Amino acid sequence: MLFAYTLRRDEKPQISLAVISKRLRQSLTIGERLFMDKQSQLPEFDVIQAAVRGEQWAIDKVVAHYGDFINEQSAVEEKQPDGSVKRVVDEELRQRIIDRLIREIPNFPMPQS
Repeated sequence: MLFAYTLRRDEKPQISLAVISKRLRQSLTIGERLFMDKQSQLPEFDVIQAAVRGEQWAIDKVVAHYGDFINEQSAVEEKQPDGSVKRVVDEELRQRIIDRLIREIPNFPMPQS
């Protein structure tokens, strides 16, 4: 639980965003923290600009940046012959997500120079 007390109407909270963030991060698993750290960082601005212009090297970098997230979203559970369940990446679904990302890159709002 992040907060163990309630505030009176006239009382200001005595907890900062840094404390809330720290408590939230402590409640996450290591894998969730690594995933959040990776996803909270955007590709470099120059890479995004080049990708919006359609440069292939930049599009490849953007796709690579989101590769782990795409793999996670395209994972499905497959029942094995021994009865166990295994998570595997559905390659068709993975490719559909990548294709959609590539189609949407030119629509990314860029500031006017």
